[in-house]
Amino acid sequence: TAQDADALLEIDPVRGRLIREIPVGRRPNSVALDAGCTRAYVSNQNDDSISVVDLDRGAAVATLPSGSGPAGLALSPDGTRLFVANSHGGDISVVHVMDVAGGAEHARLAGPSYPYGAAISPDGARVMIASQLAQPTRAPDPPWSEVTVIDARRGRVEARIALPNAH
Repeated sequence: TAQDADALLEIDPVRGRLIREIPVGRRPNSVALDAGCTRAYVSNQNDDSISVVDLDRGAAVATLPSGSGPAGLALSPDGTRLFVANSHGGDISVVHVMDVAGGAEHARLAGPSYPYGAAISPDGARVMIASQLAQPTRAPDPPWSEVTVIDARRGRVEARIALPNAH
């Protein structure tokens, strides 16, 4: 993405050239592609939204809701659920995207401090959300961070894995 230009960049990796810039929301952060690479979901951190981009048309075709400061994205393998790490809100949005025009937030889950990265297992069973900032601690305790594990099918937090000395 081009955060300052509010655009999704399409690049030819063979020629190392910019093909086009596709306008999206303010401060685009992360991109998730559907299985057919025909749609891109772009988190717009300063708009609190997700742009849905039709890659064949080269245009944003819809806007989906999110929490505050969406960052990392993880799309389920079947393309029906989008997990959004809301960095400013400290939570995770679960957005149903089967019908893009009517895409709505299904659930809001408690996240780690400043959730930023998101990944989904190949079978779609679990989503991992990583925090960018360490949890505050008192000296002499070292800072720690967290990975939140979500049961993707039930939309519930399954585990919180503390990562000592991670920041």
